[in-house]
Amino acid sequence: MILRSLQVNQNVDSAGHRVSAWEAIERSQRQLVGAKECWLITQPAHAALSAEIALKLKPEIFGAMDDATIRAIALHDSGWSASDANAIQASRSIGGKKSAGKSPGQILPFIAVEPKESLAACNTSIEMAEKVSALGGFLVSEHFRNIAIANREKAPALISNFVANEELRQKKLLPKIALSDAEIQRLVEGLRFCDLLSLYLCCGASESIEFPQKAGDKNIVLERTGNDQCSMSPFPLAAEEIFGISALRHPKLKEQSSARFFLKVTA
Repeated sequence: MILRSLQVNQNVDSAGHRVSAWEAIERSQRQLVGAKECWLITQPAHAALSAEIALKLKPEIFGAMDDATIRAIALHDSGWSASDANAIQASRSIGGKKSAGKSPGQILPFIAVEPKESLAACNTSIEMAEKVSALGGFLVSEHFRNIAIANREKAPALISNFVANEELRQKKLLPKIALSDAEIQRLVEGLRFCDLLSLYLCCGASESIEFPQKAGDKNIVLERTGNDQCSMSPFPLAAEEIFGISALRHPKLKEQSSARFFLKVTA
């Protein structure tokens, strides 16, 4: 689950100071561990937004993405569906007769989930993408393999086993993909970029950020120009866009149970 603060940050940083995209996302989630109130955004909804972003990319930056690749990106966090559904059910039960006298369960952001559960969700997500196409399966596998390597210290044996299994999977998939290694890597970077931009929108971070991905020889940067708008350079989209995501309020209130958030992206 992705958590978003109920508080709207009125102090948007538009003075040129930037942090890494992941730093902004991680900070937003760490601050909400143990939060009694927040917005909830499911991982599958975030993945669907990632695919929407992928559809709008200039093909010359990360390579052309066919329908199957876009579909695989849309499914890249589908393995979290059951976990997120359970969290929503727990959130919606607060205040009901069955929850009387009970303390509400803690809803954790995805970065605070135990490695065993997280890796199981990754594996299911990869399997779903692989059903769409060999290329889709490879892209999602490589995406999570790199994330696992970066977090190996959290559970060395478990993560090393996951990485080894994904490397075996990729060896089987690679002969089925009619692209060069360089072309595949560009698409992996495209998935990573869409994932980060979607997470940034979902979590409600307000910092100006820099992505690790490049357009040409320059890293893509995002500068905040308002609470619901930003500019990006080099501009990676085919045209200016407004992206949106729906969220559920935790806990639900009679007068408000959901909301939709937007981010306008300009050149």
